[in-house]
Amino acid sequence: MKTFKVLLVEDDGPWQKILRADIQDALSGIDWVSAYIRSAATFDEGWEALQEENTWNLLVTDIGFPSEQEMFGKALVERSHRLQIPTIVISAIATSDDVRNFLRVNKIYDFFSKRLYYTRTHHFIEAIQEIAQAFNEEMEPRFETLTDNYHPSIGSDDSSVILNENNRDLSQPNEKKLEKRVSSFNWLHLTDLHYGMKEQAWLWPGVREIFWEDLKRLHDKCGPWDLVLFTGDLTQRGGQEEFQQVDELIQKLWSHLNDLGSRPELLVVPGNHDLVRPNQEEPAVILLQQWLDQPTIQSKFWDDKDSPYRQAVTEAFRPYITWWERQPFKPNGLRTGMLPGDFSVTIANRQGAQLGIVGLNTSFLQLTGGNYQGKLALHARQFHAVCDGDGPAWARKNHACMLLTHHPPMWLSPQSQKDLSANITARGRFAIHLCGHMHEAAYRILSEAGTESRRLWQGRSLFGLEYFSKDKEDVQRLHGYTAGKIELNGGQGKLMLWPREARLQGGQWDIVPDYSLSLTDDQHNHPTMFKLLKPYVNLEAG
Repeated sequence: MKTFKVLLVEDDGPWQKILRADIQDALSGIDWVSAYIRSAATFDEGWEALQEENTWNLLVTDIGFPSEQEMFGKALVERSHRLQIPTIVISAIATSDDVRNFLRVNKIYDFFSKRLYYTRTHHFIEAIQEIAQAFNEEMEPRFETLTDNYHPSIGSDDSSVILNENNRDLSQPNEKKLEKRVSSFNWLHLTDLHYGMKEQAWLWPGVREIFWEDLKRLHDKCGPWDLVLFTGDLTQRGGQEEFQQVDELIQKLWSHLNDLGSRPELLVVPGNHDLVRPNQEEPAVILLQQWLDQPTIQSKFWDDKDSPYRQAVTEAFRPYITWWERQPFKPNGLRTGMLPGDFSVTIANRQGAQLGIVGLNTSFLQLTGGNYQGKLALHARQFHAVCDGDGPAWARKNHACMLLTHHPPMWLSPQSQKDLSANITARGRFAIHLCGHMHEAAYRILSEAGTESRRLWQGRSLFGLEYFSKDKEDVQRLHGYTAGKIELNGGQGKLMLWPREARLQGGQWDIVPDYSLSLTDDQHNHPTMFKLLKPYVNLEAG
């Protein structure tokens, strides 16, 4: 495959990062191996780069109208037209009639308003892919967006509107067309409730009140929700009585969600507080604490389900297992695995979209107190065991997949971290990995040596208390949750997250958007595009 060269001219730093990432996602979405993207932060840099004739296969540029650099923006577009370089124009400023006419005359490939970019990101992705594929097939890209039949006087009062030959506003999506093509899965991500902490007796009623109120506000933005995904530490000590109290809370939560118009299903992975700590003097428990230095114990644990080590783990999670088996809100078709809490399931909707979800237990070694960071284990055997013996093949039966664990990867041993990235989350297998444990929110996207991006969302605790003094008088309260959405459209998926946190405002607690992360005006993260595991066609499209 030939090297596809893209020149990106954008003087706004955050926008340059967004556009560069979307170009990379577009090319990875069609398995483009060799690509070069050069970013220019000024029109002067862009002009100098454009002098290298027969070098660029695509120009993506902010035209910068109107400004003192208007002549340079026009010069970039004019020169790319003379060199027959397909050009995509991005602009944050409303364009006048003469500018729109200028873009039409120079036959730009497409135009995107920054104001509406996040509603048309998938169109930007598709435009990049069309140009790249035409280049690979040595065809001339089609310049049909702006035509001689363009009528600037028809359409919206917004002066930035550009129309095609059918008088459609190209700065806005064709809603009917999108409705037929797009399907989605919406979810709530909850983590670290710690039900059973003594402080909850007087603190939880207030948290529940603001949680219920915010669910209603957020439901109007991104509901109804199909799933509630809980990444562990539902309880504080893992006993039967605490799980009974969790049942009461879940019943009330489901009643509230039903009133809002959601009928979700529940999926859970256990955390280190969802087990009953065994007698630390038991031989099996003592040897499990030496896991990293005992490869023989590791082999026995994974190879023999009747070994005393596996039995010790199973007994520690016995109340959790009993609680989960009687859950009325779990979906049908769950497959269980090697360890308590391991599962896989495919969620299908009426449009024919399939979302695969895998949950894996990372808490099974944390049987005692102490710091376990960098000491926990996760094995690819767990992944394969819940996926009919072949995790990659199972994943490819779905359009997209998600992974749930309690702990973030940094709590795993170095070998388990390698196993996770090389044998579980490799090759774009999971659209996102959800976890908890740390009580604070974090979003990480990692790509090594040009491989598919791995996305990790660490959720904020629903009820977290952090103590800063020996007498436990100094307390930091951490409350929050996240809503999420995956949209499926052709070969592309789009991921969006709505992170929420509790804050003291005017002397009282309220749940608000978590602006410790970069969010859009719609209170979600900047959407991330990813390649679906198999192309999606809406069965209801007709």
